[in-house]
Amino acid sequence: MSVFGGDRVCAAAGCGTILSVYNPSSRCVIHDEREVSLQARASRMDRPSEARRCGTAACERWFESPNPKRLFCSDRCRLQAFYEHRRAAADAIQ
Repeated sequence: MSVFGGDRVCAAAGCGTILSVYNPSSRCVIHDEREVSLQARASRMDRPSEARRCGTAACERWFESPNPKRLFCSDRCRLQAFYEHRRAAADAIQ
């Protein structure tokens, strides 16, 4: 385990948080997370939208989303698929 110098203060403007000797960053957790989330949001915004068909068997809709993990066109379809999956699992147990 690496140990970093003591008496380090967060490099963010106006922050006086003393950093842990185990924190490799020059910023405290609060300011480091904000920076990471802004970078993540910016990278999501740059992604092109892809057209795909809804993952629910009964739905024939096409939708666009920059999120490659999105499978359903709406929350209604997402919940319908969840409950169908749950029902099938319960039937398999019985």
